Amino acid sequence: MEQLTDIHHAPCATRAELQRAAAAGPDALVRLVAERTARAAGGRMDAAAFARLSAQQLTLWAYDILRGEMMEGGCVQLIHNGWADLFFRNPFARAVRGWGLADLAALVNRMRRLWLRHGDELERPCTDEEFMALYERFPAFDALDDCFVEREEEFTLGVARYVEAHAADFVTIAD
Repeated sequence: MEQLTDIHHAPCATRAELQRAAAAGPDALVRLVAERTARAAGGRMDAAAFARLSAQQLTLWAYDILRGEMMEGGCVQLIHNGWADLFFRNPFARAVRGWGLADLAALVNRMRRLWLRHGDELERPCTDEEFMALYERFPAFDALDDCFVEREEEFTLGVARYVEAHAADFVTIAD
């Protein structure tokens, strides 16, 4: 397992905080560690964050972003909001496959294939009305949105289990 290379940038959490979050549910644990990671990196997923964080931390933070975008507005929103490069030009799918989430990786790869065909149109600036019309223009994303929403709890549970099993790869644990 990859260990943190620069512990200075690892967010801190106490064992009690991690246990409370885990007891509250997988989404609470993922959110706690992802939010601390984002804060440790300056709050922006940019080149500086990539330089400061480990691949494990970046993948967790990216999952939290993916989950939020998909639950709120699906693939169209994810792509329109500028996240396509993070998920489709980086090894996100490979990373979550390595975490045991092969179905999530396959779903992201299916999203990528549609993005390659329609990304230019989806990423263009537009009015709110034009944005809403994108959902009608690109119904191929609907099945992927539905799949993610139907399986979100399963995916988040898998991510949370990985974080619990490899907590030292994500945070500095204080007693």
